[in-house]
Amino acid sequence: MKNTLFILAIFFGVLSQALAQDSNTEEQCKIFVEQTVKSLADQSKRYGEDTKIDDLSEEKILDLQLKNGSCFAMKEINLRLHPK
Repeated sequence: MKNTLFILAIFFGVLSQALAQDSNTEEQCKIFVEQTVKSLADQSKRYGEDTKIDDLSEEKILDLQLKNGSCFAMKEINLRLHPK
C-alpha cells in the first residue's frame, strides 16, 4: 500500500510539473511573440518601411510557436511585418 501511494504521489508530482511547464512555455511564447513583433515593427518604422500587422497575427504566431517551434514563428512574424 505504501508503494502504491508513493507511486501515485510521484505520478501526480510529475503531472503537475508537466502542466506547470506547459503553462510557462505558453507564457514564454506569448512574451517572445509580443517582444518580437514590437521589435520588428519598431525597426521597420525606423527604416521607413510600411509595417502591417493584422489583429490575429500574434495568436497565429503563438499557435505556430507552440506547435512547430520558433523557426516557424519567426517566419510568420516576418510575413506579417513584411507582406510580399
